[in-house]
Amino acid sequence: MKISKFLVLLIFFSFNSFSKTLDDVLTNIIDENNIIKINEDNLRLLIKDNNPSIESINSLIQQNVLNEKTFNRDYDFKIDASAKYLKSSDNWSRYDFTGTNNETNFGFGLEKKSVFGMSGGISMNDSDGSYFTFTQPNYDLNRSGLSINYSIDLWKNFLGYQTFTNKLNLELNTKQSKVKGYIEKNNFYYSLRRLYWQLVIKNKELKFYEEMIKQAEQNLKAVQKRHKNYIADDGDLAKARANVDLRKVNYDNIKVEIENSLKQFKYYLPNLGNKEISIDSFDLTDIFNNIMLCNKTIYDNNNNFYSWKDLTTYSEYIDLMDNIVDNEIKIASREDDVDITLDINANFRGLENNFQDSFNDLKNLNRNDYSVSLNINKTIGANSLEEDKIKLLKMNYNVNKNNTIANITSVYTTYNNIMKSMFNNLNNLHKYRLNMEKTVKNSKYKYNQGRISLTDLINDQNSLIDANIQLISMEGIIIDTVLQYLSIFDKTQCDFNLKF
Repeated sequence: MKISKFLVLLIFFSFNSFSKTLDDVLTNIIDENNIIKINEDNLRLLIKDNNPSIESINSLIQQNVLNEKTFNRDYDFKIDASAKYLKSSDNWSRYDFTGTNNETNFGFGLEKKSVFGMSGGISMNDSDGSYFTFTQPNYDLNRSGLSINYSIDLWKNFLGYQTFTNKLNLELNTKQSKVKGYIEKNNFYYSLRRLYWQLVIKNKELKFYEEMIKQAEQNLKAVQKRHKNYIADDGDLAKARANVDLRKVNYDNIKVEIENSLKQFKYYLPNLGNKEISIDSFDLTDIFNNIMLCNKTIYDNNNNFYSWKDLTTYSEYIDLMDNIVDNEIKIASREDDVDITLDINANFRGLENNFQDSFNDLKNLNRNDYSVSLNINKTIGANSLEEDKIKLLKMNYNVNKNNTIANITSVYTTYNNIMKSMFNNLNNLHKYRLNMEKTVKNSKYKYNQGRISLTDLINDQNSLIDANIQLISMEGIIIDTVLQYLSIFDKTQCDFNLKF
């Protein structure tokens, strides 16, 4: 009684503790305006909350588990039991030569199939009743019976050549579906991570354009002042206004891109419902330092002794694929073979006026029979299936394996060169931006002195904007490339490689 109370209290406090933890997490995700704040920390929680894509992957795994259990169930022991009572009130007449007054039947059987190409069973039955015949109006009779049967496949499925191999394949299919499920869940998670970081980059571009609009509006105010004093003409004023409009157009374009990405986000995470989403904004400097360290690890792995097989779960998937197709070919290799089975049956009976005497009669083996049969079955004709099945299995196997390996190695072999070019590009963009900042600063000075036109100043400012946008965009491409690599090479040891 004390133990039961303790368990109840333990479950109660554990549930409260879990609920409190979940409430705390939700509190951190949803702010006072019912806006969901998305970041790397809570992204996994949102995915695991009854996500249809994850549930679809789990259902495929469960289907393979069910297939394996269904197969194994066919090889479990099977019990068959029956009971019957019959009573008849028909009287004997000149048309009835035999009949039953009453009868009780009991039966019990046990059978078992083996994956090693054998099956066997044993059954017992007893019938006790009162009967009549033309010469004997009423007499008692008890029948007892015992049957034993055994069957073995002598060639096509000898010692389970096909069924045991099929059992192994179902186990491998279940294991492969779990490995594939992990890969697909991880790919789904990384697809959302890539989408998340695209939103982060777009938000950074949006904030930059907000500053550029303010800058253009300041230019417009300055031109309006100069126009009022007859220093700037109508063309200068129109140019300044057009520059403000252009930057607002660019700002709106980025907002449209963000909204489309958020729509895609909600498609992948329908549990967000109609809630508004916001992406946490932060300085990318620390993140980029983390990415640089991760990139160095990847670069060293790709250039040193590591094989791609050591860095990805796909290698386990491919190994299981190899084993499965080998077993399928093994099963198919006997598709057209002769089917030979040996059946052995033994029946023992007892027949007396009561159960005890009938059972003794059965034990004395006074009434028994045995049978041995050899069954041979072979399809004769030109329509052979064996070669075609094996050919098809190998074709599908080669397509699946080669496509999988091609997807992996294409990323593995090109990553270092691509990243080297992108980091060179990033370095040049930093230099370009610094030079344009100096140019714009000097152009403002010249413009205020009247040495250059407003058009020249705006052109230089737009070149600086272009430099900043290209720089932000290149940062996003680098982040996306690293995430794409990590989605495949999930065993890479770096802090930016988060697991689902």
